[in-house]
Amino acid sequence: MDIMNISSNFMRAIVSKIIKRAVRKKGYDAEIKLNEFTAKFENGEAMVHMSIDATMNQKELLKLLKEVGLS
Repeated sequence: MDIMNISSNFMRAIVSKIIKRAVRKKGYDAEIKLNEFTAKFENGEAMVHMSIDATMNQKELLKLLKEVGLS
């Protein structure tokens, strides 16, 4: 089993920026802060745990919820 754990502030900031860019490409304006990231790889499968804080206005949240079918 291989494990990847991102815990340093520097790496979390870089990954947060990457996630923020991906979210922006989808059409949402949000501030993203990655708190924790752990991935375990075993038998060709990845098990991922992420803790993320996102800040966005209510309009953006409602737009996101509608797109995923929760509104």
